[in-house]
Amino acid sequence: MKRAGANASVKTATTPRLGHRPQMRSASKISLTIKELSGSKKLEPNASKMSFKANTSTNLKVPHVKVPTARSTGISKRSASTISCRTDNRKAEETQLTQLTKISSSAGDHDTNSTTGGGVSGGTGGQVLSARERVAENNKLKVFESLQRKLQDMQTDFMQKFESLKLSSPDKLKTDFKFITMVKSDECKLVLKEDHMVKMPKRLPLDSVNDFKEKVRSAVDGCLVTLMENLKEIQGMRNETERTLSLEETYSKLEKQQDRKLQDLFESVNALANAKDAEMDAQIVRMQKEIQEGKKALHTSEKKLAELKAIHADELAAVEKDQKEKTDADVMKRETQIAEMNRKLRNLEKQHDKLKATLQQNNEECSQGQTEKARLIDELKSCKDTIQTLTKKLTTAESQLSHEKKDKHEKCDTIQKLESELEKSKKELEEAQQAKPPPAEHHHHEKELKKEIHKLKGKLDALEKEKQEFIMQVEQLKEELSVVDKLRHKINDLEEQNRELLAREKTAMESVELPKEYQAELAKLRQSEAEKVREIEKLKIQLSKAHFNIEQLEEQIRRDQQLLEVRSDLINSLQTNDNSQRIHLEQMFAEVGDKNNTINELNNDLRTKAEEFQNLFSTLSHKQMELSRQEHMIKLLEESNERSQMLRVKQEEKIGRMEEEIANLKQTIAIYQHNVLGNAACKNLIYPPIVGTDDYNENLYYYASERRRKRQVDINVKKYET
Repeated sequence: MKRAGANASVKTATTPRLGHRPQMRSASKISLTIKELSGSKKLEPNASKMSFKANTSTNLKVPHVKVPTARSTGISKRSASTISCRTDNRKAEETQLTQLTKISSSAGDHDTNSTTGGGVSGGTGGQVLSARERVAENNKLKVFESLQRKLQDMQTDFMQKFESLKLSSPDKLKTDFKFITMVKSDECKLVLKEDHMVKMPKRLPLDSVNDFKEKVRSAVDGCLVTLMENLKEIQGMRNETERTLSLEETYSKLEKQQDRKLQDLFESVNALANAKDAEMDAQIVRMQKEIQEGKKALHTSEKKLAELKAIHADELAAVEKDQKEKTDADVMKRETQIAEMNRKLRNLEKQHDKLKATLQQNNEECSQGQTEKARLIDELKSCKDTIQTLTKKLTTAESQLSHEKKDKHEKCDTIQKLESELEKSKKELEEAQQAKPPPAEHHHHEKELKKEIHKLKGKLDALEKEKQEFIMQVEQLKEELSVVDKLRHKINDLEEQNRELLAREKTAMESVELPKEYQAELAKLRQSEAEKVREIEKLKIQLSKAHFNIEQLEEQIRRDQQLLEVRSDLINSLQTNDNSQRIHLEQMFAEVGDKNNTINELNNDLRTKAEEFQNLFSTLSHKQMELSRQEHMIKLLEESNERSQMLRVKQEEKIGRMEEEIANLKQTIAIYQHNVLGNAACKNLIYPPIVGTDDYNENLYYYASERRRKRQVDINVKKYET
């Protein structure tokens, strides 16, 4: 049936159990109808409805808990049909759903893609919405989606729990719990499948639905009115600062008003559903508070981050200016110092080149004298080397001679031993000849002795050969020793001759008187030699002075290098300070980057949650479509059931009338037989009398009347419910 002002119509039918009489029972029902209105535009007339029908008169709320495996006692008497939880990826042909918001991490604005025609335009027709208005619109959509998710979770958890209890103890559960889902517009076009038409309720209490609709409309209209008023005031302003402040104030007011009205709506929903699961509501409230706190914390962190960035940029610019000024001054000073040092170094290099030229001349003169000295030293070294080689040869020859003497003594000892053994063997031979053993043994023993004698002769020959070789080696060594002795004598003679020649030369030089010309030349040579010696001494003095000057210059260079090192240390310290400051700044930038990453992660989490919400919303819409199809099929089955019941009632009435007519006909026939055909000729044609006609007719009438009354009661109940 249709109702004015309602956004959906619902029709239900009873499903009586077999073996039980249908009775009118008191039923408590909970229904939800959610409708959003925004400005002059209107959303699709989709309605999400839920109804619970129980045997008892108390209100029920679906507990949001997990399904237990088994329950021994305390099982509530309920029974219900399952809800299909499959997700249909096809696009809904008759309903269009709003998409969730997409959160942008850069600007903080939220862009909504609404597939329906709904959307707040701020009361200005085709004007583009601002960020605050889009946020307000998105908040409304989020409230609607949260209610849809809550409804879906309640339905799925309740049906899972009920199915598990029904499997564990089917005899104790005698109550049916049935869901009514979405219908499209007021035309009552239900979209269901034949498989889903199982155990659905008949009717929803429209008073509670209309009250909730009115509350939702009033909440949305109040938010829109305040938003329009604030937008008009903001458009009249000229300063951007005042606009931003007024926008923030309106945003905060809208948030507060929206939270207050949402709280009222949640309280009304809980009152309708007779909420008993306080834990789930507390969790929802806590999650909402956490989301609000997270938004506030994110907003404050963004403000702090912007302030820190500004402070950091100012500090960095000031530090860079100071460092640049300091570095420029230090560079100028160091450039002047480096120019002075380069000038001094050039002067020192010139002096050094002059001293090098004088040193080369002196070195050339010294090298000539050193070549002569080196030649004499080489000759002396060669003589010493020859003497050393001869001494080495002599020592080696002496060692070889001593070694050969030892070998000779050893071999002589072995020869003596062999001679003694030979004598012993000869004596044994003589003794054996004197003993004269038998001929065979004597012959055998003689062969053995011959073999031994032959072996001993071979050993003697080898020893004699070795003896001769040793004798030859001894003779060679003696010859070598004689040669070495001769060489020693020659060396000694040569040394003595050299000494004598040197002494003679000295005496000759002292004793011999040269002619005057040679003496004059010799004096000139000596004078020139003395002058050269003086010049050499002067050059040595100059060289020592040059060395002294070079040392002074080197000391000055060292001092300059020390100064340069000190200045380089200062430069390095400044560079290290600069690097440390840069590292500190990089760390600060890294911290800022980490904060940005955390903010991006939060934004990504929000995006993922939004996608999850969208997926849940799509699954809920598919399930609602399936339930609407089921409701449509249920309606068709109810109509066919009504037709079959009406036909059955008519047929039963016909059967009752025909049975009454048959009974009347039988009575008339019996009376006719008794009265007309009572003669003896026709007694064989008389039907047997009907016994207990009064009782039969009374029972028949009672059964038929009761059956008609029951059918009429069922028809009236159905008409009343529809």
